[in-house]
Amino acid sequence: MQLYRDSFRPSEALPEPYVMLGAAVICAETDERARWLAGPSGLQFASLRRGRPIPLPTPEEAAEYAYSALDRQLVDERLATTIHGSPSTVRKGLEALIGDTGADEIMITTMVHGAADRVRSYELVAQLASE
Repeated sequence: MQLYRDSFRPSEALPEPYVMLGAAVICAETDERARWLAGPSGLQFASLRRGRPIPLPTPEEAAEYAYSALDRQLVDERLATTIHGSPSTVRKGLEALIGDTGADEIMITTMVHGAADRVRSYELVAQLASE
């Protein structure tokens, strides 16, 4: 971000630098529920990294999968870059991201298996934004 800000050249359309980041966010009522919902994206990521891409599995399929040590490492890498948890946990994660980057705007994406869980995640994050 600093390189962008340091080398920014104002224009009529954009007089000051503006940073928008994309972030993977999964918000649920509890940290445990959010971790459960994040499991499928972790498994999908591990499969992709091993050269065997798969469709997004269900949380049940992800929980039942026989993970190797490498799979666990890849899942941990994926989840380390995903802000997931209860509303208070997600708030802390988003505040840390903004603090670390100075972002002006964050565009979130929520990759979970069920549409209802995805909508609920967005609702919970929207409530955070309005507080």
